[in-house]
Amino acid sequence: MLPMFLRISPFFFLFACPLEEMLGTEVDVDTGTDTGTDTNDGVSSPTPYFSSVSSDWRHSCAIDLNDELNCWGSDDDPLGNTNGLISNVPSGKFTTVSTGGWHSCAIAVDGGLNCWGDDDWNQVTDTPTGTNWVAVSAGWYNSCALDTSGEITCWGSDHYHIITDTPQSSIAFTMLGSMAYGNPCAIDTADNITCWGYQAEDVVRDMPTSGSWSEVNTGYEHACALDTSGRISCWGRNSQYKPQIEDSPSTSNFTSISSGMYGNCALDTSGSITCWGVDVYAQVTNTPTGTGYTAVSAGSFHNCAIDASDDLTCWGIDDGSDLDYGQVTNAP
Repeated sequence: MLPMFLRISPFFFLFACPLEEMLGTEVDVDTGTDTGTDTNDGVSSPTPYFSSVSSDWRHSCAIDLNDELNCWGSDDDPLGNTNGLISNVPSGKFTTVSTGGWHSCAIAVDGGLNCWGDDDWNQVTDTPTGTNWVAVSAGWYNSCALDTSGEITCWGSDHYHIITDTPQSSIAFTMLGSMAYGNPCAIDTADNITCWGYQAEDVVRDMPTSGSWSEVNTGYEHACALDTSGRISCWGRNSQYKPQIEDSPSTSNFTSISSGMYGNCALDTSGSITCWGVDVYAQVTNTPTGTGYTAVSAGSFHNCAIDASDDLTCWGIDDGSDLDYGQVTNAP
């Protein structure tokens, strides 16, 4: 089990650059081959065309057009121990993937759940069985999944009451949002938002109580949602380091949204990408221009998107620093 100081706040990592972040190694996509500490060897995916992508702390995963998983970035936990995020990626055919802080989960074509990576809080061991899953969200120390009946199940650590406060089965949900860190949120059959878990940073207390919503996702201490008219609304704790709320776009032409640890990205009706939030590693500045993008995922220090040709593009941290694990350089 990780020491408490590693289990409390990922915001510590952003500005302190702790020693344990220097201990990680990079692993080539899909091969599980260690390429050494702080090197950025370029790699190529066996199938360089993709249908979906998910980014988080130090790694990303994408599903290619063969329905196979491709993951890249760091294969280690915060203490430098290999946890199999990259080297133990499951084989088979998948429809959905969600990357968490130290573990990831995916749904197979038969509806079964697969989770891998760090298991300090039984994020992997306690993965629910069955083949009735339609959505999954991997956090840092826990995960949640949505089944075909509209019921949500969460497992792993309960230190933010994410499991204890999981909505009752009497409420049917149609959409389960991604959670970059603390709070899960979901949308029910009446298009209302429900968030639960950690309340100290206002994600739960300030969630919208009216409106009609189609998508919701959470980052660290903030959440963003897309209403049925294409308008984006963000809430939570804001500060000089967190423009992910105050810089939210004001237009009403968006079709999807993704919240990362410290920022957000959204796609509009033309397939153009808009990103906002912390820009320490040019996660905002280097956002690709143009139209026709079909998917975007905001991570912690990097973002990834898929264009109209099904090609994958990632941007953000790419400076060889202690937090650079090839999230951009090693993207397939």
